[in-house]
Amino acid sequence: MNKSRVESFSDGVMAIIITVMIFNLKPPAETTRKELLNLVPQLLSYFESFLIIGIFWYKHNKLFASFKGIERPFIWANHLFLFFLSLIPLVTNWATQSSDEVWPRFFYGIVLLTCFLSFFFLQSLLSLGQRKSRTLILLGNSLSIVIALFSPWLAYILFGIIGLIFLFINEEAAPLNDLNHL
Repeated sequence: MNKSRVESFSDGVMAIIITVMIFNLKPPAETTRKELLNLVPQLLSYFESFLIIGIFWYKHNKLFASFKGIERPFIWANHLFLFFLSLIPLVTNWATQSSDEVWPRFFYGIVLLTCFLSFFFLQSLLSLGQRKSRTLILLGNSLSIVIALFSPWLAYILFGIIGLIFLFINEEAAPLNDLNHL
């Protein structure tokens, strides 16, 4: 299959995911100061999720730039990644409706963990990436999930930090095999 079709499909899915998130934002019923302040957790959750999806889009784009063609296993692994990414609006919306509760942040972390795992699986199909950085991201995200059981807001901050670490980790490792045959 043509790489550009899969890449375009992925870009479209990610754009739809962000669009769905914006539709979940609700304006305040009144324009009082209290109502506007109640909007802050919703906007912070949206911002964090938007940032994380943007980081995944950036990393995904770099991943696609690293090879020439595509085979069936990569297509299905890419679909799995997009499926987990598409759950972000659901858990973001749930977390904004219950900003101080444990379970929404816990499941937000589980969804992020599945996004990281499926993305790292995509990389592993191409033998790209560094195991140390993958381990750091997965351990940090797993720790944040546990922290969400005790402090949802601390977990919220940690999930954002992990996203930024993921953005700045250099994944420019050379492929272990020749990708021209794909």
